[in-house]
Amino acid sequence: MQTNDCHTRPHNGRNVTAHDIGVAIHDALAFDTSFGETQANAQLGAINKPVIDLEDLNAHEIIEHRASISRKDAPEDTIHVDLSRLPPFLADANNGFHDVSSLIKTRNRVETLSPPLTPAFAQQSAGEAGLLLMAM
Repeated sequence: MQTNDCHTRPHNGRNVTAHDIGVAIHDALAFDTSFGETQANAQLGAINKPVIDLEDLNAHEIIEHRASISRKDAPEDTIHVDLSRLPPFLADANNGFHDVSSLIKTRNRVETLSPPLTPAFAQQSAGEAGLLLMAM
């Protein structure tokens, strides 16, 4: 198991590396650090940066995609949570709990309300739903 090296990680959203992301995912979900680093390197490669500030994640149709559970389908602000999307997400829960069927319901709802996803973003969305289930 990887060790926690939070004393070396930024906490201000600046100069975040793939390793920082890997460690954060390890700390939050107990996944091996390499899992998070691999995912982060793919996203950092998509925006052609080895180190990011959190604002760099505002890359609509590169990192953030349409049919997000919690973000707008618009390029002007993909960082902040769109609070209007949370009540429908919570209402999709079965008896107050999210599970596979409720996340399928959510994915279908947001994809119906959004412009069509590319095959790559559809795959990414499915992976995000799976990660959300694992986190729960």
